[in-house]
Amino acid sequence: MRLRSLLVLALAAGSLVLAPATPAAHAADPCAATAYPGDEAGQAAVAGWMAAGAAARGLPGELPVMAALVESGLRNLPAGGGDSAGYFQMKRSIWKATYPGFPNDPEVQLDWFLDHAATARTAPYPPDTAYGEWVADVERPATQYRGRYQPRLGEARALIGTACTPVDTTAPVPQVTAVRRQPALTAGGLALSVACPAEACTAAVSAVVRVGRQRPKAVAPVALAAGQVASVTVPLRPSVQRLVQRALASGKKVRADVTVTTTDAAGNTASVDQRVRITG
Repeated sequence: MRLRSLLVLALAAGSLVLAPATPAAHAADPCAATAYPGDEAGQAAVAGWMAAGAAARGLPGELPVMAALVESGLRNLPAGGGDSAGYFQMKRSIWKATYPGFPNDPEVQLDWFLDHAATARTAPYPPDTAYGEWVADVERPATQYRGRYQPRLGEARALIGTACTPVDTTAPVPQVTAVRRQPALTAGGLALSVACPAEACTAAVSAVVRVGRQRPKAVAPVALAAGQVASVTVPLRPSVQRLVQRALASGKKVRADVTVTTTDAAGNTASVDQRVRITG
């Protein structure tokens, strides 16, 4: 008798191994852009202005504040007799034509920083542990000074008060790996690994073996930090094993369709499908 209907994999009791995780990116509410508060304003006011400008561009608000803390002490420094000026110590010899008037215009200075930050990284953005490298790619200091920015993250956040980041509308990018031909009967089940490289997420796995008729059943979602890898083994119930054995013994090919759905803290979701052939 030819078996054409669907039968679900038994997914309960799957084994789970978690690899070391990278902390997730800082999450916070957005804040509205404001006008430059003036050279005499306190650091918190200037930091809030910078962070709001970054948020309006879809960038983490901490970036320009971290840069300015290192480059100028968060002050709009005049060029004097030198070549560098402003919050980010832009060089007049390089940027005076592209960003005219920047030494006397902090709005233009912030535009310069955000323009280059936007081209240095694309969404999905890295976790906050890599913000210092992001800033360094904008400021381009000598190699030995690239590590100066990351230690200022906490100070930047304290000045901002609430980190100004835009509403997250970007779905997490799942990374799913499964060997396409697997001896699931002898190996104890189907194996796959799941990760969200750029941000924290939860991952839900569902699977169906195409040799019977039942509704799919999903495992409970697994919480993952950014960069954390979950290795999941999905065992087959004895009843499923018997149906698979019958199908293989009669020369039929048996496949399983696995769906991994990842969800981030903002509720954005993404799904990846993998097809696996059961060989024994």
